[in-house]
Amino acid sequence: MRSRVVASAAVAAVLALATAGCGFITPQGTEMVRDLADGVNTKIGDVAIENALVISDNGQTGNLVFRGINESDEAVTLSISYSSGGTRTTIQEDLDPLGAETFGADGNPQVLLTRIDTKPGALLPVYFQYGDAEGRELMVPVLTTGQAEYSTLAPTPRRTLSSPTPAPSDLPLPAPSATP
Repeated sequence: MRSRVVASAAVAAVLALATAGCGFITPQGTEMVRDLADGVNTKIGDVAIENALVISDNGQTGNLVFRGINESDEAVTLSISYSSGGTRTTIQEDLDPLGAETFGADGNPQVLLTRIDTKPGALLPVYFQYGDAEGRELMVPVLTTGQAEYSTLAPTPRRTLSSPTPAPSDLPLPAPSATP
């Protein structure tokens, strides 16, 4: 009788280990962090870059859309570098202390990237850095305005005047008119 109890206990222990064993060696899905947006995220010192993506319909000019969060109590000048026509181009944007700012969307100024030579659907390497903090290169997805949520984010090149507007002193004076 005693051997039956020991055997039953041994079988129960083996079954418990066999059915619970997967939990010991298989990673839990809730332990994995995933970005649930189309863009990519990173943290550089006290600055977080959230949901960075480029909107470009032609693969040449792009609107860099992202949210910058400055968790420090000092203003930060963020340097954004990318390859433009074979050379490195750097753009600088300011982040207010203890604040968040969206770039390229929600009526905010665009961060215009030119000559990116990256087709929509590909990834564009963009390097973010500020001050003495070690920067990070992100592989930023290049998307189009084809999706409804991005339809208003097409890059809008800054308007340049082909000829300067004359100053008021340069304009010809009207001819005097005769008075009766």
